[in-house]
Amino acid sequence: MDKQAKEFYRIIAHCYDELLGLPEPKSKKQLALIERLLTGKRVLDLGCGTGRILVPLSKKGYVMYGLDISEEMLDVAQTKLSECDIMDLRVGSATEPLPYEDDFFDGVICCHAVLQHFPPGNPRETWAKEMYRILAPNGVLIADTHALWRNIDKYEDELCKVWRTDEKTSIHIDKATGAQCRMYWWNTKELEHLLRDFSTVDFLGDYDGSRYIEGKSPRIIVVARK
Repeated sequence: MDKQAKEFYRIIAHCYDELLGLPEPKSKKQLALIERLLTGKRVLDLGCGTGRILVPLSKKGYVMYGLDISEEMLDVAQTKLSECDIMDLRVGSATEPLPYEDDFFDGVICCHAVLQHFPPGNPRETWAKEMYRILAPNGVLIADTHALWRNIDKYEDELCKVWRTDEKTSIHIDKATGAQCRMYWWNTKELEHLLRDFSTVDFLGDYDGSRYIEGKSPRIIVVARK
């Protein structure tokens, strides 16, 4: 991930849940989908941020590990852990070699905008290889990214301003803090190629579990099984 992304989350960590948290109905759908797709209990939340997925899954009995690039986001997550049994929570980058053993996890979750901080090239290749390495046989990778915004030249609402700088890159500015970061866009062909070592790679289009439809689905949710 680039330094700009790290600085972005340093600035917004204290208000991230309030400003960018999913509405409760969508959050419940997301968690329900993740639980349906997971096949074991030892799970890494890669890019865990403030613990939006990490904490509720831990309370449901999953053995959770978390890694995030932002110390400040993890500080917020730590305040939520009094009722949880989190095995390991540490600072690190998703696009560098990870500090875990081979075949260690039953599942890896990489959700929200995490993938959109990976520039094309070696960082993405490293991420994909590490996902395969740390997952146990039959383990599952669940990763998602926005789909429709890659077709939008300019966008603005009460929370943020977005504009596209080229076909695969856009700039996002958080209005409340002024923090900004670069976002990189994906397509299913890129993900299929990167995850080619997995036994199956499927795509969903939203947290309701619907199939991905190019140009219509709001998200690209990749489900890759080793």
